[in-house]
Parts: sequence; structure tokens; C-alpha cells
Amino acid sequence: MPLTFVRQAPGGAHWSQQGLASRRSGISRTETMADSDLAIEFTRLRQLEHLAKQHGITEAELSADGQPGSPYFQEVLHAASRFADAIASLTRNCAIVSDPDLYRLAHRAQEQMSSLFRSLGEADVKGHNRPVDRIGSDELLITAEFANRDNRAVERRISYLTKEYLTEIAVSDGGWALLFRDPSDGRLWELTYPHGELQGGGPRRLSVIRPEDAAYRYRL
Repeated sequence: MPLTFVRQAPGGAHWSQQGLASRRSGISRTETMADSDLAIEFTRLRQLEHLAKQHGITEAELSADGQPGSPYFQEVLHAASRFADAIASLTRNCAIVSDPDLYRLAHRAQEQMSSLFRSLGEADVKGHNRPVDRIGSDELLITAEFANRDNRAVERRISYLTKEYLTEIAVSDGGWALLFRDPSDGRLWELTYPHGELQGGGPRRLSVIRPEDAAYRYRL
């Protein structure tokens, strides 16, 4: 049974929720996966419409507000990095590791969150070029963790910022975590090695940290 076409989506496709529901039985695995993608896209469009109405702007304006380089994009990029770390920590918890089903769920969640984090990072890099010698007021995260990018350029920028621009405040974890302050706006930044198991400590991460979190972690 064909989908009921009622709304245009990216790429020229149209569908309705009723049309999606009408194909739930008697279809192949490939068709089920395709329908699932359509259902997710339908939900996204409904959410886009709802948010646009909530903010009193058009859907196009809302989409423009969320482009790479925007404060909204930086906010979600920073949040994704925190969530990725939190989910990764679950796979190292004995309560998860001791149960095959729980570990499988946690492992898959980690893969999905890491994929989202990398995709956001790649989009951020393609969206704009950041100044090397200072930090933008909308930046929340600077890292060379993402695939398909010039890691050396990012690492050089982190080295410059931590040695020449930011003011070092405290050290923790035997030197694997350092706290800095941005002299231009007073924000606190933390330098960490989220992949410390790699040779040389792996790619570094410079990210904004809340004052209360910094006070607890660095005993300020």
C-alpha cells in the first residue's frame, strides 16, 4: 500500500503519519528500516514546525539559527561531548559490564552518541573557520577528536591558547586535567585527554566548564 503524500520533505518526498502506519505489516526488513527513517523524518518536521511557532518565526529562520557556528549549534556540540563521555563511562561500570544485555544496550548507545558527536564536529569545522589566537564568544568546545579534519592545526591552536592566551588556574588528575580562565570574558576552560589510552594521550579537548563544576573538580 503506497504512502499517503501530504507534505513536502527534503528531497521532494511527501508523506503522512497515516500513510506511514498503513505499512506496518507484511513488509521486508529493508522496507521496515525505510519506513522507520520516514517516521523519524516526519517527527522531525513536526518538531521543526512546533519550535518555529513557539518562537514566532518561520521554519527557514529557525533552521538558519541552528547552522554551524551559531550559539545554538555550539551549545548542542558541547552537550554532545558531555553526553558521549557520560555514556562511555557506563560501559566501564561493573553494574553494566556484568550484564550482557545491559552492556549491549550501553555499547550501542555509546556508538550512536559518538557518531552524533563526530558528525556535529565535522559540520562545525566545515561551517566556519575559527581565529587561531583567540576564542569566539559562542565557542564552547575545541577538540581534534573528529574524523576527517586537520588534527595538527587544531592541536596547534590548543597549544597556543593554553600557553599564550588563557590563564592557567589549577591542575588535577596528575596533570591530565588543567583549568584555565579566558581573560576576555572570564569563562573557565578545561583541558583534558578524553582518549588518554592512546599514544601520547590522544587528541586533546579544550571545553567550557561551569564554575561550580570547576570548584568541585579542582578543589577551588
